[in-house]
Amino acid sequence: MRRVLHLFLLLAMCLVSLKGASELEAYFRMNQLGYHTDGLKTAVLFSKQDLSGRTVEIKTKKLFQKTVLRRQITDNEGAFGQFPFHYRIDFTTLQEPGEYWFELAGTDIRSHTFPVKESGTYSEAREKMLGYIQQQRCGYNPFLDETCHTKDGRTVYGPMPDGTFVYVFGGWHDAADLLQYMMTSGNTIGRLLLAYSET
Repeated sequence: MRRVLHLFLLLAMCLVSLKGASELEAYFRMNQLGYHTDGLKTAVLFSKQDLSGRTVEIKTKKLFQKTVLRRQITDNEGAFGQFPFHYRIDFTTLQEPGEYWFELAGTDIRSHTFPVKESGTYSEAREKMLGYIQQQRCGYNPFLDETCHTKDGRTVYGPMPDGTFVYVFGGWHDAADLLQYMMTSGNTIGRLLLAYSET
């Protein structure tokens, strides 16, 4: 009877320790567009528990899954949002092109896959961002062949009576609520002009 009790207690302790390991809450954040082979490479690991001393593995799957790099988690960078711990993971030494992901060693916590490429890391991103700006055009949108906000511009506290129509559509919708703000539109225009001047 005593042996059965000991076995039961041992099994219960194993289950508690397994449950504790699965309740570990941690998340990797990295550039999902990828990294250049010869560029700087950094990811961030957010956690609700102190992970100092643990190991992060960078893995790939070419013919079979293998760990290509290990990094020990050291300095907690402090609280960030709802996470009391966050850590920077430098993996600049990884220069072999391929698809990779992070895993917190000894757990099932892993990141999305991300590429390391010799070139073309951001080529698709430029087109997608410009396409997004084109899709969010206010007024007549040639991409969607639709018109919106044709009668929305009204004066308030201006030289004309309140509610007077003013033709002011154009620019881009700021978000899903379809509002526009000078700061975000001005920032977009400035960045487009800067990108144009540097190409």
